[in-house]
Amino acid sequence: MNSLLSFFNRIFSPALPEDSPDWYRARLTMVVSGLTLFFYFIPELIAHLLAPPAPVSLIKVLIILFGTTLTLTGFLAAKRGFVHPAVWLTLLGWTLDILLDTALGEGMEVGATMGIWVMLGMVMAFLLLDLRQYIIFAVLHMLSTWLVEWLRYRVGLMSANVELHLAATVLLGLGTWLRERDQHQRAEAVAALQKQKEYLQSVIDGVQSPFYVIDVKDYRIRLANRAARELGLLEERVTCYALTHRRSEPCGGDEHPCPLQRVRIERQPYATEHIHYRPDGSTYYAEVRGYPLFDEHGEVTQMVEYSVDITERKRQEAEIRKLQQAVEHAASGVAITNPQGVFEYVNPTFERMTGYTREEVIGQTPRLLKSGKHPKEFYDEMWRTIQSGQIWQGEMNNRRKDGSLYWEFQTIAPVSANGKITHYVAVKLDITTQKELEEQLRENEARFRQLVENASDIIYRTDALGHFIYVNPVAVNLMGFHSEAEVLGRHYLELAHPEWHARLQHFYGRQFIQGIPNTYYEFEAVAADGRKVWIGQNVQIIRHNGVVTGFQAVARDITELKKAQHALEEARDEALEASRFKSQLLSRVSHELRTPLGGILGYAELMQADAFGALNDQQHEAAANILDSAHYLNQMVNDLLNEAEIAARSIKLQNDWFSPVELLEQASASLSVQAIKKGLSFVTEHSPDLPEKLFGDVHRLQQILINLVGNAIKFTERGEVRVRLACPAPGQWAIVVSDTGAGIPKEAQEYIFEPFRQVDNRITRENRGSGLGLSIAKHLIELMGGQITLESEVGKGSTFTVTLPILAASGEPVMSKPYALVIEDDPALSRIYTIALQEAGFDAALDINGNQYPSLVTARKPALVLLDLHLPYASGANILHDLRAKCPDAVIAVVTADFIKAKSLPDKADHILIKPVSVERLKKIAQEAKGAVNT
Repeated sequence: MNSLLSFFNRIFSPALPEDSPDWYRARLTMVVSGLTLFFYFIPELIAHLLAPPAPVSLIKVLIILFGTTLTLTGFLAAKRGFVHPAVWLTLLGWTLDILLDTALGEGMEVGATMGIWVMLGMVMAFLLLDLRQYIIFAVLHMLSTWLVEWLRYRVGLMSANVELHLAATVLLGLGTWLRERDQHQRAEAVAALQKQKEYLQSVIDGVQSPFYVIDVKDYRIRLANRAARELGLLEERVTCYALTHRRSEPCGGDEHPCPLQRVRIERQPYATEHIHYRPDGSTYYAEVRGYPLFDEHGEVTQMVEYSVDITERKRQEAEIRKLQQAVEHAASGVAITNPQGVFEYVNPTFERMTGYTREEVIGQTPRLLKSGKHPKEFYDEMWRTIQSGQIWQGEMNNRRKDGSLYWEFQTIAPVSANGKITHYVAVKLDITTQKELEEQLRENEARFRQLVENASDIIYRTDALGHFIYVNPVAVNLMGFHSEAEVLGRHYLELAHPEWHARLQHFYGRQFIQGIPNTYYEFEAVAADGRKVWIGQNVQIIRHNGVVTGFQAVARDITELKKAQHALEEARDEALEASRFKSQLLSRVSHELRTPLGGILGYAELMQADAFGALNDQQHEAAANILDSAHYLNQMVNDLLNEAEIAARSIKLQNDWFSPVELLEQASASLSVQAIKKGLSFVTEHSPDLPEKLFGDVHRLQQILINLVGNAIKFTERGEVRVRLACPAPGQWAIVVSDTGAGIPKEAQEYIFEPFRQVDNRITRENRGSGLGLSIAKHLIELMGGQITLESEVGKGSTFTVTLPILAASGEPVMSKPYALVIEDDPALSRIYTIALQEAGFDAALDINGNQYPSLVTARKPALVLLDLHLPYASGANILHDLRAKCPDAVIAVVTADFIKAKSLPDKADHILIKPVSVERLKKIAQEAKGAVNT
């Protein structure tokens, strides 16, 4: 039922505001025209079409359609708000239908029906028209009715209808006049009310902040002032939540309390803070106040909402809170006093500095902290300054609550209002630690100056241009001067030998330009008395705010060291020459020994084979001893020749594909017999992941294997000798020889691989040997790019592990680290370079003299070469040329102290490193070389 009523309410509601005076007349017109359509025209049309009393009259149907059209048009006009046209169309539709029916004889057969029509027409005109329009309609109605009656009935009904019309017209006209008068009074009341409303609107429009009245049921804004309308009050924003919050539904109260909900529930005014939207979409803080409006039953029906923009107040409050937080958490103590110096506020830092709590300080004066360390004049001057309106700053020694003293740097500023000082604000910074550090710094400075003045090294400083600004007494005495004043202001080049000027200027000029923090350099200086002095010095850059302001140096007289180095170099040259003569002698002696040795072996074997007649047992034993001694001598000659070849770096590897299993079987064929003769167990094994084929020098590998296994058998009394081939890591294979022999002492493990060195024990004395086997094996293994390690314990045996790279057919390692070659004669520098390259992920090989690199690059092509151009026994330029031909893809970096010479070489290096070389720079070059290998 409610749905049906709601439907009819929507149908019969005109498109006019409900507070419009024409709204009710439009709705009444719609009701009358609708009832006329549904209860007169439509049933009459249906009756004539579906169930006519006689054959259908086309004229009757047209009359009904004509009246229906006029009435429907009146309904639609009233719906759109055109009230007066709608009234006339509705009355004319019914009137013309009745009159035409009567005139054409289609209806109104009796006078009573005509009389009823007259009365109903007059009533409708009274209800719908004002007095003037009613009179016009009544006159037209009477004239048209009389005309129809006269034409149709002549005089029969005319007299009665004349009386009826006159009576109805007079009575209803009087009523219309009275109703119009009432409407006029009502219009005056509405006008007065409108005037009062406009006055009220002007009053609330004068309010600068948004002010509006909200219906508590649907949140719609019923009344709003100009400030509220300027917020963007539109049809789609007619609710409070749409206007101020840009929401499509009421606030739930989660974000902020809803004033309307609180006012409706609590039935009393309510205030809160919200965030509202401006028309441009920006937000602002608003203080919202809601006041309830009650109906006659005491129920809250509306709420007056008033909001004030408090954005600036919130900003100021935030600034105050920020300032308060800053003061509360400041690292400095803050205190506020009144003009008499009585504390009104102190922050937590003040409490921590002094040891007093806030409650203990408030109401007290700064005399509470007085230490007695300052004179009265100090405090008088402070008070005179701040009372004159100026800011006072200074250091003050105060006393804490526990009696301890502390230093503070204090700033006191007066706060004025209307030209009168109202407060003093003091900011206190605890500088106790700083004062202690300053005192400690003074003591340290004195102590360090004493150390520098009495140091045995030369210590001096220069400005950025190289002029001396400080020299210690050692420097003055060493250079032959009498006082520091004679040196200050001189340029450092004035004390250097003239031949060193260009090199020194280039070296330290590069340090200055490149900003190298620390350098070491050696040069020859000339003392004031003409003496030549060698100086080795560390020079460090001095910076201030990122700008180089000078240099400081710690130097030492290395004249005697240079003499010793020169003597050592001469001794080294003599030793190398002796080594060369030794190698030549060994080669010559070995060659001369082989010819007679061959004869001895041949005749001894013939004698043992009874080629010269049958020999008795003693003769056979003698022949066997001759053969054994000859074989030993032959082995020694071979070892000596191998050692000579190694020393001369003339061994060439003959790499080819071979089977590691066959290598092990061939070596074991003879070695197992020796083990069995000594009663030892001989075990061989190989890892299943060992490749079927490897690339290498099988002859040299057999030599290494026989040497290691032969030693294991020789120095093992009982137990076993075990040989194993394995793959310990990707890209590597290994030969592991272990025994249960006597073992090697720790001290002997350090020299066991040196030539002609053996462990001195009973077993070595019983087994003859040259002491060259392990040395030769180690050199061959390193030549192959591998390494040999030893694990041994006396009485438990030894294990030798040979680790070699798995090579491809090209001779390059498979799945191994990139390979770097270092050619550097200085032991300290070569070790630094090697460690740096290993940290960068390289396998590094070292060539000290510059004559080993051909075999090293043949065994394995390097990705990076670090070459010292100034080698004592080789030409760096020639080596660079040779390396460019043999290793075209390698990154070559030359190390030199002469940049110009390095740039002028015909074969260009990829990098030129000026000594001393930075490790970080070297690592960057290593990463570049590694990247080239990966690509």
